[in-house]
Amino acid sequence: ALRDKLRDCRDVVIIGGGFIGAEFADELGGIEGPRVHLVEWMPHLLPGAFDVEFSDEIQNSLKKKGISVQTGVRVVALEGEDQVTGVTLESGETIAADAVLVSVGAKPAVGLASGTDIRITEKGSFWVDDYLRTNVDGVFAVGDCAEKRDFFTRKPVPVWLASTATAEARVAGTNLYGIQVLRQIQGTIAAFSTQIDGVAYASAGMTCTTCAREEFRCVTATAEAPDRHPGTLPGAMPMKVKLIFSDQAGVLLGGQVSGGPSVGELINVIALAIQKRVTVREIDMLQIATHPLLGPSPTVHPLINAAHRALAEMRS
Repeated sequence: ALRDKLRDCRDVVIIGGGFIGAEFADELGGIEGPRVHLVEWMPHLLPGAFDVEFSDEIQNSLKKKGISVQTGVRVVALEGEDQVTGVTLESGETIAADAVLVSVGAKPAVGLASGTDIRITEKGSFWVDDYLRTNVDGVFAVGDCAEKRDFFTRKPVPVWLASTATAEARVAGTNLYGIQVLRQIQGTIAAFSTQIDGVAYASAGMTCTTCAREEFRCVTATAEAPDRHPGTLPGAMPMKVKLIFSDQAGVLLGGQVSGGPSVGELINVIALAIQKRVTVREIDMLQIATHPLLGPSPTVHPLINAAHRALAEMRS
């Protein structure tokens, strides 16, 4: 219904270049009618999930679909009376708009606890311990309303993903009637995937940007190969894998992947490796199953090759 309504618009502005904003832009770029404008105040799209090279791929894909993308600019006002007529940027430029989609984040909904003793954090989330218990006996919290802590730094992070919430729910469900098995949330690795213009993108753990911000010394390497072998098979797509390791211990800190549908499951392998603190040497020696129609050639598998290159970099 929303798509049909927007089809009659001349200009649609999307505020926010996270995964929801980018996915909306991708969808709207596939229909005839409106000119689509995407505005993101950070320097790159999906900045929390990807490093620049992946963000640039996504941005270029959207531009090829005719979408106007502006990054590093902030929206300061919506213009119009009863109906929006434009979006004004901090630079003073006004973009004409018949409709605006706002995707700039949200706040946890904690009104349920109003008038109770349940602790609310400075960021507006329910405080929980590693067992998902609030400070009130017998009360647990999971999902977007509960505080998230980063897997590596243990700092509060605004990671609101279904995959994180369901993991929390399994832990809370186990602990509801007394902690018998030590099932804890060790922190979120923000495992995430999306699809833009037919290409899958996924990430888990730290990016080079977050490593620099948190002063984690790291080594990174990227490898690319067709996701079927040989690459001339119908439907084959390039698969690119970027892995980030700590520069001394060689522990996997994060990974980013792009390519065909198999990316959606490869990122889960990387997520498990992060949680189990797998090292660059272990990935370099990983034994894998392959089939011409289901994955890259074992001789050039980008997951293993990226680890091999990172290991060579560490040794040098």
